[in-house]
Amino acid sequence: MIRDSGVSGNGSLYGSRFKAGDVISASQLNDLNSGLMQGTVQPYLGAGVVTAYGAGGTQVLYNPDLPIGEVQQHQVVVAGNNLQVAYGRILAQDFYETHEYTTQAFGAYPTGSVTTGSDYFSPFINLGGYVTLTPGTNYWVVLLRNQVGLGGYGATFCFAPCVAVLPDGGDGYTKSTPWNEGTDRQVAYSVNSGLISVDIIDPSSIDPIPGAIFGNAVSTADDYFAQYNCQRLPIAKVVWDGTAGQFNVTQYLVGPIAVSNNIQIQGTLFYDNTVGTPPIPSWLTTRDFNSQQTSFEGAWSDCDKFSGGGLLPTVEVGP
Repeated sequence: MIRDSGVSGNGSLYGSRFKAGDVISASQLNDLNSGLMQGTVQPYLGAGVVTAYGAGGTQVLYNPDLPIGEVQQHQVVVAGNNLQVAYGRILAQDFYETHEYTTQAFGAYPTGSVTTGSDYFSPFINLGGYVTLTPGTNYWVVLLRNQVGLGGYGATFCFAPCVAVLPDGGDGYTKSTPWNEGTDRQVAYSVNSGLISVDIIDPSSIDPIPGAIFGNAVSTADDYFAQYNCQRLPIAKVVWDGTAGQFNVTQYLVGPIAVSNNIQIQGTLFYDNTVGTPPIPSWLTTRDFNSQQTSFEGAWSDCDKFSGGGLLPTVEVGP
């Protein structure tokens, strides 16, 4: 702290400005402040040496670079044409229970666009890697999930939720759009098929009384689902600004993400397979929206999808 006894009337370096007994004006104080500031280090952003000269002497300090700001889970960052997505936790409810997952790699992305990093401490998926975007194209960063595949429950691409980067309006975007009237709703039944005859014993007789009819449940887990569907949650929209020559990001979801169960139980469905031509629902052999599910699981002309090898897009971390 620099003391100037002239302010109290004793005279000093600033004696010519502050005389004993004089009234101090605001302009004089501003003049004093300017002189002192000449000898004070002036901060600035960025790393490097900071030198200040003035009445207070010469000061030389090293200014360290600013630390990286906190990155939120599933935050989307675009630098130039390279897009990165931060790691994130997901709570996903399925038909049976709730699971906790961590996203760690891209599950789907524009064809040939992914570069995998090597930084195990990076806050971004793919070990700090990125997806290279094409100027002039807009993109969606989404969370995809599809619980019921053509091979049964859990036998499909992105049964566990995964991060996908999709060209807006492209083949991958179209085929991953939920197809049940614009929602991700799926319907499930407990199936009770086939009626059997059982005998009731008359307490007064040892002879059975035939003809009592009771339902015989023959359903399996795979028979609960009446239709296919996928789920898609928008994480961010990335839009090309041709005037500025850059991509702009609109973030919709950050932090841990909860994905609800989209399967709605509709009770028990009964039908009698013991008579003529029974009214067996068609979805018992071919689920509703079969063609849409086939397209979802098939190739996307503008995107690559995870098909094994390398980092799993999503890993389960808890029950």
